[in-house]
Amino acid sequence: TSLSGDYQAEGRRETLTAIQNREARIDKLVSGAVMPINYDFIVHLWAESEQELISKTRRIETAFGQMSDAQSWTSNISTEATSKNIWLQTWPGWCFGGSASHQDKGDSSWLCCLLPMSSSFTGHLNGAEALYDGPNNTLVGIKTFVSETPQLAALIGMSRAGKSAFVTDFLTQTDPYYDYTLIIEEGLTYGIWTQAVGSQPIIIRDDGDLCLNYLDTHGAPLTTEQINMAAALVLKLSGIPQDEDKRILRKAQITQYIEKLYSDFAEKWLEDDPSRLENVARQAMAIETYKRAMPAGSTLLAAWSEFQTLSEDEKQSRLAHYSVGQLSTFITDPAAERLIRNMAYTSFKREEYPIHLELQQLMLMAPFPEHDRDEINQIATLLAPWCEQQLLCGHSTLDLKGKYAHFDLTYIPESNKALKEIAGFLIANYGRQHIITLPRSARKRVIFEEASRTIGINGGEELIREFYAQLSKFSTWIISIVQQYQQFKESKVRPIIFGNAKQFFFTRINDRRDIEDLARDIDLSQAAQDTISRYPLPEHLEEINRYSSLTYYHSDSNSALCGTIQNRASAEMLYCASSTGADFERRERELRAAPNIVEGILANAKKVNSGETEA
Repeated sequence: TSLSGDYQAEGRRETLTAIQNREARIDKLVSGAVMPINYDFIVHLWAESEQELISKTRRIETAFGQMSDAQSWTSNISTEATSKNIWLQTWPGWCFGGSASHQDKGDSSWLCCLLPMSSSFTGHLNGAEALYDGPNNTLVGIKTFVSETPQLAALIGMSRAGKSAFVTDFLTQTDPYYDYTLIIEEGLTYGIWTQAVGSQPIIIRDDGDLCLNYLDTHGAPLTTEQINMAAALVLKLSGIPQDEDKRILRKAQITQYIEKLYSDFAEKWLEDDPSRLENVARQAMAIETYKRAMPAGSTLLAAWSEFQTLSEDEKQSRLAHYSVGQLSTFITDPAAERLIRNMAYTSFKREEYPIHLELQQLMLMAPFPEHDRDEINQIATLLAPWCEQQLLCGHSTLDLKGKYAHFDLTYIPESNKALKEIAGFLIANYGRQHIITLPRSARKRVIFEEASRTIGINGGEELIREFYAQLSKFSTWIISIVQQYQQFKESKVRPIIFGNAKQFFFTRINDRRDIEDLARDIDLSQAAQDTISRYPLPEHLEEINRYSSLTYYHSDSNSALCGTIQNRASAEMLYCASSTGADFERRERELRAAPNIVEGILANAKKVNSGETEA
């Protein structure tokens, strides 16, 4: 009323604005959009001496004095009763105490911003799977699954910044939460860790006797993805044409021969034992029926995977549900022919799958009439030398049924770059096929070291896309570790990883252009960019206080979490994770002499820590 009178008398614009503001506030209070709240804002100070307490008090008073319109009142001995009342007012559970000597009025629209909640970065402490130090003696939690959804990740940083030690530590802390771990790397960085958990690294050599049959479905149904991955690999083996149209044509032709080979083998396998057709048809009908009850867009593979989780009694009941007449109608339906073929491969043994040699012979001896015979002969000729490569020509010799599968490409020489690229792709596809055969609810994880290099063949981006976009549905957490960012930035896998990852870990990065490029994609603040470029390298810190620093960024549903974590690794962890050439060779000698790997790690790490052995 007073403001209205002033406005009518003076007609000042600021008076009208004040009226409108007050009316808007009244409307919000009446509608319940904001709530009026009486509050006390109390700051507690602690100190070890009276002088220190006085000093802190003066600093706080100065801080309040510098705030616009802020006033503060300092308790003292002369107001002992009031001080005690205020102290008791702050006790937990006493939110509505009667002391109102310094009470003020506010509302919920701005008062929440003054709540003295901790601003220290804590990550995901509730349900954390791994714990790390923060920069201010705080604790930071990290989870790889949120609401049962894997938080796909990427780790980026320069060499010697602590990536290996961090990943080794992270794998160790989170290991109890996982049923299966697949590691693809070069350099045996995680070799000691793999041995410590009771497994052995699988060393890929150009003259080894290991075979990973890329046509093996690992007991899963044959899928379009499996055929496409095999075609991408064969395209690489035959040489990728520079011309885009020729490349597309060649891949399409190769795909036709792979389809034909799979069909021929399934047909022969079914003919060899007539009882097989009925069993496969029953499975196909049961899976197809089960798939119809799933959400729209569900795949045959997803239906088959879920079907495997049913109890044995329920599976048998569903399989026995169909009459002989229904089976006969289904088998003779042309539309079911492809489904029966695909399901037949769920019952194949390792030695029954087609192999590379048979694909090459099919192209050489029975080219399709619509294809240019000379061109197909040329492709078959280019594929012929690979028939002598044990790694990919033959029946699979490796069983991935253990809890860990660690592949290392170190011993394939750089002079055989084509084999190294193909081996990375082959291993990833082999691991992918195994993962989709595991129970869907079982937690799996995949660690790619330098994914842009180890799977850097044409078609590799399709495989990475399959991992990041599809395998998350199979409870699979994936992390790609990148050191050569320039190479990674220009690779085809970068947009796939960045488009699907929700967690990012950054050790120190020297090149500001790289940091700025990262910031454009994940909205890193300027402060975070500056911090990443200034992290100290572990080698520059005193040994008594040595650690590696990382920025942990998580694109949470509400707002992104971003802060620093410090990995203060134990002597044993550092002994396992050290990746320098000298440490690698010395560690190999020392552990060979130990009665078992864990005792060897404990004993030798203790020697290094005490100075008996040179670190």
